[in-house]
Amino acid sequence: MTMLRVFVDTILPLFLVIILGFILNRKGILGQGWAGPANKITYYIAVPAILFKSLVEQDIRSLLSLHLVIAVIVPILVTTFIAWFTVIIFFNRLPNNIKGTFIHSSIHGNIGYMAYAVSYYALGERLFSNVVIFSSILILVQNIFGVIILTLHSRSWSCRESFRILWLSLFTNPIIISVFVGIVVSLVGLKLPVSFMRLIKILSDMGLPTALILVGAGLVFGDVRHLWKEMFAIGALKLVFMPLLGALVAHFMGFPQQLALPLLILLASPTATVTYVMATQLGGSPSLASAVVSVQTIACALSYSFVLGLYS
Repeated sequence: MTMLRVFVDTILPLFLVIILGFILNRKGILGQGWAGPANKITYYIAVPAILFKSLVEQDIRSLLSLHLVIAVIVPILVTTFIAWFTVIIFFNRLPNNIKGTFIHSSIHGNIGYMAYAVSYYALGERLFSNVVIFSSILILVQNIFGVIILTLHSRSWSCRESFRILWLSLFTNPIIISVFVGIVVSLVGLKLPVSFMRLIKILSDMGLPTALILVGAGLVFGDVRHLWKEMFAIGALKLVFMPLLGALVAHFMGFPQQLALPLLILLASPTATVTYVMATQLGGSPSLASAVVSVQTIACALSYSFVLGLYS
């Protein structure tokens, strides 16, 4: 009953916004040129504003520890190994580029839009700073692992080119930059002008609703029927195995609920849209990536309901 209540009260409103984005896009109401500029404004301005605001308004010294790094890295490492093992045993006949995208899609979650939206509206602003700290570590690890995995499974890219893409994906990432600046400002104890913080709040307020509309507008289901076996396996790894593994790690490390729940929300996020971009750049399988992203975005309503209901 708890899981059903969580779904109705917390998850359903978020997914109705996603469905609204899908319908508006299919009806042509948003227009063909809307998504690109809206995505840039959300990704480069609104979401970084949310993260910066959350960090500078909290005392984050107690959150910065090696335990957080271990809690993030262990689930990704183990899931990567299991995904690689699954490919060898069950999907060994697939081309190398599809194998790379299979493994990558099993570990790279949609943090910037889905996980942030769910955690912000489900946990509130007080615990959102915990999500931001965890996510900064997770974003670094996901991108590093993604480039390595796709490079190893592609013959068309040199190590130099892969390193260049990795560098750009990490150090020009507005989320990472905003988290770094927010942590520095918080640790230094710098008092920012009231007018500046009000500007940041105005920008941050438009971020997550727009992000959910963009998620819905980007849903594509064209290749679903042809890739259902691969998508089922990836979904089991990303939406079930990884968060369960994260729960075990959090339990053995003695994390309180205010740390365990943010970690699980991040680990239970659906496969990120950037997996499609990276598959295109690094010789992976864009068709598999786009299909996985769309299906998991809908399916994560159940995984998030379970995670939130578990700690209610």
